[in-house]
Amino acid sequence: GGYDGRGNEPVTDADAAGRTLNAVGGDAVAEELLEFDRELAAIGVRGADGETRVFPVTETIHREEILRGTVSPPRVDDATRERAREVVADVLAELDGRGVFGVELFDVDGQILVNEIAPRPHNSGHWTIEGAATSQFEQHVRAVLGWPLGPVDRVAPTASANVLGDVETPERATLSGVDAVLAEPAASLHWYGKREARPLRKMGHVTVTDPVADAPDASAESALDTAESLRDSLTFQ
Repeated sequence: GGYDGRGNEPVTDADAAGRTLNAVGGDAVAEELLEFDRELAAIGVRGADGETRVFPVTETIHREEILRGTVSPPRVDDATRERAREVVADVLAELDGRGVFGVELFDVDGQILVNEIAPRPHNSGHWTIEGAATSQFEQHVRAVLGWPLGPVDRVAPTASANVLGDVETPERATLSGVDAVLAEPAASLHWYGKREARPLRKMGHVTVTDPVADAPDASAESALDTAESLRDSLTFQ
């Protein structure tokens, strides 16, 4: 029950612990509240016979505890990016099972800390559908079926922006502004088919690739600007 800001309560002193447990309404995990520079993530894959792969590290952008978008490559230096990849590889070495794992990280002054591990395709890896040689979804199928894992190379700087519900629609939600997104050659719109839109509910996402900036360390800043602008042009009715 603890995701997207749900099921979480800050505790600033010991006296508040009891009240907070009552508010959460069940068992809880106590975590240290950290001041971090940014959040990073990478999709790790465990296949048959111990084969593993780590997708390129991605910067994740949150507001009000909701993932709003991703940028790959992340806006960090090479050393931080490589350290984050190594941490995800270390995490995979400790896990059992086959498939993809979304590993969320904190960058704290260059130190990489593990925040959360999701044993499934993850929102932070949706960019791989257009932005990587093999998507996280295909990779998951390959791993579970025991097939050879596909390449995880990023094919172009890529950014995504989540489409969140902005009105309360108890019946079927209608999305307006789709034509503008589809008219952008570098953009792809993914709609999750959820009937009801609620404020901050993830209803879909927009992905933008920037093949012009094809240098290995090219910034995805322009792709992010475009993705966010297109996302902001969408409304629900």
